[in-house]
Amino acid sequence: MSKTVKKNSAAEKRAIPKARGEFHTARSEAMNAYAGLEQNMSMLFASLLGTDHPRAFAAFEAVIDSRAKWVMLEKLLTLNHGDKYKKFFNGLMREAGRLNRSRNKIVHWIVYITRRGEEPFDPSQDIFLGEHPDLFGKGQMFLGEINDFKHKTEFYATLIMSFNLFLMAPDLRSDPEKTRWHEIFLSEPVYPPPLGHPLDRFH
Repeated sequence: MSKTVKKNSAAEKRAIPKARGEFHTARSEAMNAYAGLEQNMSMLFASLLGTDHPRAFAAFEAVIDSRAKWVMLEKLLTLNHGDKYKKFFNGLMREAGRLNRSRNKIVHWIVYITRRGEEPFDPSQDIFLGEHPDLFGKGQMFLGEINDFKHKTEFYATLIMSFNLFLMAPDLRSDPEKTRWHEIFLSEPVYPPPLGHPLDRFH
């Protein structure tokens, strides 16, 4: 929803609750996307540790700090495969750190609905997440940014799942018209993925 509506009009009275609902839906979907990424991380952890999923999940969820989880994965990857995938995984860790910082804003910041003088209500600008607990902070996150976060997180969640499957079965097949997984995992991940990437549906 991006159509502006006249201030104090009947249309505005309908538009604001609708925009609020759409914003909350986008926010919950973004948080769910990040949960999916963590789920795929835990499955990679199970594979690298060489144990079953219940045991791996029990250990993985006990680690609260996101960076500590990635460090565990990095060490296990090195123990299993040396430095072969270091370039890919280091890039993945950097992107995961950025996603985690954005995720913290989406989870912890507060929803604000504001008005700009006599300007018509614009749901792309007048409803946003604001810093918390610093009510005087200038940080803001708008609907478009939340949707971009969701899309990017879903890409990396799928990439992690694909990497896990590749490690378990290196002959993992991909579309012959697209770049081979083996080449993908020897280089730093790129987002958005270029055309020809196995996950270019996220382009």
